Amino acid sequence: MNKLEKSLQKKFELLSPQTAPGFLLQVYQKGQKICDVKWGKTWQYYDLASLTKIFFTVPWFIRAVHLNQIDLFKQYSKYVPWYPHSIVTKDLLSHSAGNDWWQPFYKMLPSDAMTEEKKTSLKLKLREMAPSTKKDKAVYSDIDFLLLGFLLETVFEKTWHELWSEMQSAVFKKEEIFFQPFNKSRFPIEKYAPTENCPWRRRILQGEVHDENAWALDGVAPHAGLFGSVNGVSEWALWFRNEFYGKKSPWLEPALVKKFTERCFPATKGDWSLGFMLPTEGNASCGKYFSPLSFGHTGFTGTSFWMDPEKDLMVILLSNRIHPTRNNELFKKARPQIHDWVCEELGKM
Repeated sequence: MNKLEKSLQKKFELLSPQTAPGFLLQVYQKGQKICDVKWGKTWQYYDLASLTKIFFTVPWFIRAVHLNQIDLFKQYSKYVPWYPHSIVTKDLLSHSAGNDWWQPFYKMLPSDAMTEEKKTSLKLKLREMAPSTKKDKAVYSDIDFLLLGFLLETVFEKTWHELWSEMQSAVFKKEEIFFQPFNKSRFPIEKYAPTENCPWRRRILQGEVHDENAWALDGVAPHAGLFGSVNGVSEWALWFRNEFYGKKSPWLEPALVKKFTERCFPATKGDWSLGFMLPTEGNASCGKYFSPLSFGHTGFTGTSFWMDPEKDLMVILLSNRIHPTRNNELFKKARPQIHDWVCEELGKM
């Protein structure tokens, strides 16, 4: 255990035992791992929740723009004619399209239908709920990413799982991040971090996706559904970092990678780039030391990834803070503190 890891372990003693069952923390600086520690009880695989948005859907849009398959400034309906709302694709990526943040589609989709039938039903619901006007401020929305997912399927003529498999085989050496089609656990359930004692599924979820709508879509969705190990998440982070800094691969265009991480509008409207969260002044989940150029995302289950390109610093944090209940808010308060501790300890070195 190095000096940074020892210092952080002492800091972790200040956390309340009720913060979460446990968490895994990895820190990278200049592409090198400088910290790999854990607190409490941990597992091999975690429900990554909304990290799915930036790990899967956003890279496919970067690629689609690079291949001239999608123009972010064209009307969404040019690609997806069944959707009536007058928006451009960029609005969906920046959460400024006017959609609600969430709807309980899992209650509306036919539970005994095939996946494609469920998707057809979902399209009808999305069409019915399409807003007539945009909102003054950005609203973080799973619905935005469901619509983005249907655009990808239309343009590439592949299912979400086929798109992920293509990306996975092209980019990663190991299958440490994965969907679980039809909600079937790939590994023994004891390897997965348990999440909520779900009131409507009437069981503690372990090895099946927590997000209700992703579960209703048979475990594969553009907004949630991925599971992964901390090393798998780090592999994605290092790949994306290399793309950001211009180590071009055949899969992404570095100039576009940077473009997707840049602020889309003034902070008064919201703190979003094209798919990535940006630090909210005074209330950032990455704490107070990450620069305004930083970008990342969080997952409802208690996961997060943040990168500060000024410091060339990446922090990966995986937890199952919603076990046994989503009403536990302590981890949300602890997360920025953990990022602050990392930066403060690095400042001493």
